[in-house]
Amino acid sequence: GAKVVYTDTDSLFVLFPGKTREEAFKYGREMAKVISDMNPDPIKLKFEKLYHPCILVTKKRYVGNMFETEDDTVPVLQAKGLEIIRRDGTPLLQKLMETSVKILFDTKNISIVQNFITKEFEKLYRGRYLVQDLCFSRKVKMGYYKRENSLPPAAYLAKELMDEDESADVQYKQTVRYVVVRSKNKNALLREKATTPIDFMKNRKSNNLQLDMEYYIMKHLIPPCLKKYEVYLNYEKDTIKKGLVNDALDKVCAGCIGYKEKTAVGSCVSEDCPIYYQREYDLDY
Repeated sequence: GAKVVYTDTDSLFVLFPGKTREEAFKYGREMAKVISDMNPDPIKLKFEKLYHPCILVTKKRYVGNMFETEDDTVPVLQAKGLEIIRRDGTPLLQKLMETSVKILFDTKNISIVQNFITKEFEKLYRGRYLVQDLCFSRKVKMGYYKRENSLPPAAYLAKELMDEDESADVQYKQTVRYVVVRSKNKNALLREKATTPIDFMKNRKSNNLQLDMEYYIMKHLIPPCLKKYEVYLNYEKDTIKKGLVNDALDKVCAGCIGYKEKTAVGSCVSEDCPIYYQREYDLDY
């Protein structure tokens, strides 16, 4: 019943449906030996490790509980090409992905994963977050961009900093950290909403700056979640997006004295509400 489910230049994944971990180790080593014996020296197929369970997203992108020997009792969560280890996202995305995967592997229940993600979104809407967890860190290649009107957010911010301060010299491949803030202009480009974490903390009260939760939740957090777990979900992606966001908003609004219409999420007009300034955007999705 073995089936090859993934092949790469120098590796392959073989699925043993219905087998125990001990049986998978046994058959995997036997398979490696048989194939090695079929090939002349020094060509050999080496049995490296066992993933149980494992999620294969796309080529070179997967995550699983790794066991290297039969004696291993505690697995090591190993990922390749996913947000758990990638550094071009935010620390929050890494934590969200890692924790949600562990929950799925431990419970085998996607509903529990969805509830966890909803609670994390609720915390964001309530303002219960650390700014450093929402910081992007990107390397810029100043001097190598062809057009200034198409600079990515980090490079655009670096250019602004150098234009404002002649002593600021951003080097090639230097890491620039930024957060995304809400803009009164609905059509503002992402790069125009980027600011340094220091400037955000310094000016957030005086300029009434707010992090753009519409972008963080809808554009940054939900897409990788859907891509990783869509095989477990029986709903359309847009339906899931609305459900996750509305569930989080509903929990925020339900305890508010201004929330009178219990069937309409965010129906009040209180400017003291922590999500007042973003509801009109988020609820359009």
